[in-house]
Amino acid sequence: MGIAIAGLGLAIFMIVMVGLWVALRKRRTAFRILADLIAAGDRVWRVWNEDRGAGRHVIEFWRTEVGNDLTRGPFVPGVSEFVLTQHGNRIDDPLERLRTMQANIDNWVA
Repeated sequence: MGIAIAGLGLAIFMIVMVGLWVALRKRRTAFRILADLIAAGDRVWRVWNEDRGAGRHVIEFWRTEVGNDLTRGPFVPGVSEFVLTQHGNRIDDPLERLRTMQANIDNWVA
């Protein structure tokens, strides 16, 4: 009887540990994706400020990549629509929202 209880306790412990490992892995993946998108956005922002004509195409390409990555990543549904709104500034607003997501990563990981 004691061995069965110990075995059950060990099984529950292992299930919890695997669950925590999966959650941590998703969080790390999400953080890395956001860091890459923010870094790319900062580069796009610099291009936009140096040459507004060429920068417009680069911004739209970056926005497409952001949408694709947020849809594929370990994020909650609808996060792409939160970041890439159709109103407001095409680069500053999405960058600000990505930084907000990164600061509160646990709210955005599925």
